[in-house]
Amino acid sequence: MTKTKNLEKQLASWERELNWLKELAAVEEFPQGYFMYEDSPEAPPTYLMVRGSIHNRGPEVQPAVPAALVNEQPKFLSPDEFTSRRRLSLATWIIHPDNPLTARVIVNRVWQFHFGEALVRTPSDFGSQGEKPTHPELLDWLASWFIKEGNWSLKKLHRLIMCSNTYRMSQQGNPQYREQDPDNRLLHRFPRRRLEVEIIRDSMLAVSGQLNHKKYGPAMYPFLSATDREGHFRPEIELTDWHTFNEVEASRRTIYACLQRSLVLPILEVMDFCDTTQSVDQRPVTTVAPQALMLFNGEFTNRQSRHFAQRLKREAGDEPQSQITLAYRLALSRPPTDSEQTMLFNFLKRDTEKQIQETTDQGEIIAPELARRRSLEQVCRLIFNLNEFVYPD
Repeated sequence: MTKTKNLEKQLASWERELNWLKELAAVEEFPQGYFMYEDSPEAPPTYLMVRGSIHNRGPEVQPAVPAALVNEQPKFLSPDEFTSRRRLSLATWIIHPDNPLTARVIVNRVWQFHFGEALVRTPSDFGSQGEKPTHPELLDWLASWFIKEGNWSLKKLHRLIMCSNTYRMSQQGNPQYREQDPDNRLLHRFPRRRLEVEIIRDSMLAVSGQLNHKKYGPAMYPFLSATDREGHFRPEIELTDWHTFNEVEASRRTIYACLQRSLVLPILEVMDFCDTTQSVDQRPVTTVAPQALMLFNGEFTNRQSRHFAQRLKREAGDEPQSQITLAYRLALSRPPTDSEQTMLFNFLKRDTEKQIQETTDQGEIIAPELARRRSLEQVCRLIFNLNEFVYPD
């Protein structure tokens, strides 16, 4: 009797919630969404379009997977009272233990994310035209582990790879192994890789103390000079879509930057940003002169160097040694060596004296405090351009 009453209460509660949802759906101001659904369990017929023309209908075709991927077609589930269950059948086939390709592709991509190069170096092509895996047994073992022990958990897969001895190796490697394996295909050392441009930009913002952690919402609009705009738009068209520069908003993570096909931010374009018009399995990594010029004397780098110097003065005081130590801890997560400390201290002293002397020769007077601040900005810009900042070990 008690169970019956509890069931009736539960049903009444569900009915009230259903009525509440119906009332909300009837309100015009209530936000609407798009959902994929089938209005009938009977799927409409699908026909082969001869030569791809919708006006030249061929024979009717039934659901199946590409014949090149299977020796035997999987069985599709029968429709239920709501849906044809074709998508469920496809999803079941994709993750079925008898279909190892799915797990192999996933673990290969995750490996590429951590090491820069995948075990199969053509991650979008596991066929006869693609490269063979450098470590086939490892790839098979990871795929099997991912299905059985990892239970398809990407978090567990990341942890497994990052706790491995291979991931924790140094980039230096063994000279003997380097001669035998110059391309590091056998992973005798951790591969040297440059950070993606989004991470480089976000790291500069974080180190300078300007990173805006605001999430979601509309895109932000980084700074664009008049020259940058003229180089990407016709002169007769007024650029109205690009908002007035707001440094606080523009200091959000790069993932929130506004991107247009005809206008890619200069710092992104130079630092091997991916083509936004098509899918790519791996970004190209180049080393060209404009990258050094952009990082050393670009508008963004100079602006973040000024903010970085202000942060050092604010948090470390006026003592140069303390400023240098804090700069290294913020940017490189380590203290400077004795030689680095001495070199930058001497640079600060010489550059400050040089500014004062040059200004005096020109018949002007510069305040020592201003000269020291400018020298500190140069040090900050130098740290942003260290290999260690963009090539982490």
